[in-house]
Amino acid sequence: MKESLKLLNFKDADPKFIEVTLEQIKNQELLVTYKLRQKDVDPKIFSSKEFKVLEKGKDLWKKTCFECFFFDEWSEQYFELNISLDGKYDLMSFETYRKQSSIEAPIKVSNLSVKKVQDFVYVSFGFETWFKKPHFIAPTVILDGPTEQFFFALKHSDKKPDFHIKKIPSGELKIHTIFIK
Repeated sequence: MKESLKLLNFKDADPKFIEVTLEQIKNQELLVTYKLRQKDVDPKIFSSKEFKVLEKGKDLWKKTCFECFFFDEWSEQYFELNISLDGKYDLMSFETYRKQSSIEAPIKVSNLSVKKVQDFVYVSFGFETWFKKPHFIAPTVILDGPTEQFFFALKHSDKKPDFHIKKIPSGELKIHTIFIK
C-alpha cells in the first residue's frame, strides 16, 4: 500500500507545501519519504547522507524536524516520532493532549536517508510498529527558514500550528490516511 499526500504550510508563504509518501513495506513496516524543493532548504543541513542506526535525541522539534503522529480513534493516547537530519530520533507518548506519559511507544526507527535528485531533496526513514489495533499516521514537518520556522501538516487549526490536535475545530479528523495494522 502506498499513499502520497501534500503537507500544507501554516503560513501563506513559499514553500506552499511539501509532498510526503507513506509506503507499507510489510504488515508492520512503513517507509516515509518527504520531497522538498532544493531551493526551499538550507544546503548545509540538507546534504546527502545515510544513517543505518539512529541515536536518541531530545527537543528535536526546535529546529528542522520530520515528524509522524500515531493515534487511533478509540483513545486519547497518541505517540510522536521526531527525526532530525543529524541522525537523531525521539519517541514520545502522550496520555491526552500534550500530557506526556511513560508508556513506551511501540515503534522502532531505522535507515534515515537524505538524497538530492535534480531539483529535489528526499528525506526518507523507515520504522516498524507493533500496535495491537489499527492506528492512523499523521506526517508533519518543521522547516527552518532564514528568519523563521515553517510548519507543514495535512490540515491546520486557524489560530496557530499545533500538530497535537487530533481534530480541527470543524470536528473532522485531521488526517485520512494509512492504517497501521
